[in-house]
Amino acid sequence: AEIHSTVQSGDTVAVELTLSGGIKTKAGVRDFKVRCASFFTVRNSLITRWTDYCDYRTFTEQTTPTR
Repeated sequence: AEIHSTVQSGDTVAVELTLSGGIKTKAGVRDFKVRCASFFTVRNSLITRWTDYCDYRTFTEQTTPTR
């Protein structure tokens, strides 16, 4: 993950990032790179809530096997 920016307000943190990796297929490894945002709620130094949002369309276009 490549973090682009973070912002904090009270006990909530937002992170803008690019997630990249590979998915193993029968033909080999299919790479992907997708923009995401993560939101965390932190209490007593522990993450109590974590929500991710990613560009689903870009992810599926990059990871769906070609026919």
